[in-house]
Amino acid sequence: MGHMQQNRKLLENVSPDKAFVLSNGRVMKNVYELMNSLMGMDDSVFSHHVNYERNDFANWIRYVFEDVELADRIHAMNSKEDIYKALKEAMSQKQEEKAEGDMERNLMVLPSPFPKQQRRQNPVRLQIKKAIKKSFGQQKKEKKPAVLQRQLSEEGSIRTPGTTNEELLGKIDEILAREKEILAREKEIDYKESRIKEVEERVEEKLKSRKSESFFSPEFVQGIVTGFLVTLIAMLLYIKFSASFV
Repeated sequence: MGHMQQNRKLLENVSPDKAFVLSNGRVMKNVYELMNSLMGMDDSVFSHHVNYERNDFANWIRYVFEDVELADRIHAMNSKEDIYKALKEAMSQKQEEKAEGDMERNLMVLPSPFPKQQRRQNPVRLQIKKAIKKSFGQQKKEKKPAVLQRQLSEEGSIRTPGTTNEELLGKIDEILAREKEILAREKEIDYKESRIKEVEERVEEKLKSRKSESFFSPEFVQGIVTGFLVTLIAMLLYIKFSASFV
């Protein structure tokens, strides 16, 4: 039970007082935002939080999300790429475990007496999609502002009277940074969408496997034997009483 709570905690937002604040002022309230930040994080910001003396990201995972195993893994890592990969792998596993746990609770119902209708409507698959999407969270791609695109291609659109070259370069840097952040966000959402589809397929396979294994479970066999004995006794009694009236 504690393990499942830990999985769910790592997938959730933290309270404002436990949010992680980067040295550049950016606030992160969940592991997904940390992953997004790592993809475009400035080297100076990263080295401020991860160096030979400390690993602030590992400490956040350890003491706020209480995932000691994941914290130990990334504690010794000193590159953005390694930490990102470790976080992505851990989050993928926990998302799948949570989705499977949700499905086990939602599908504890008797099978439908109308299998053809069930296959046509496929309510199980709908429940799987609903539970998995709830586990991953709703993600929406951010549209790239058309103004930014025009500003990148038309330098004159961001040069106003009195604008110096340094100010112009500063504006361009801001635009490029924003564009980089949008691309990183879209990349993460594309990954989540692919994971949702993959988890759906895995959960369906596991459910099918469990149903086939449980078909001849001890309870099922016991029920068949009991039914056979009751039928046999009824037939013998019927024959006995029928013979007595002949």
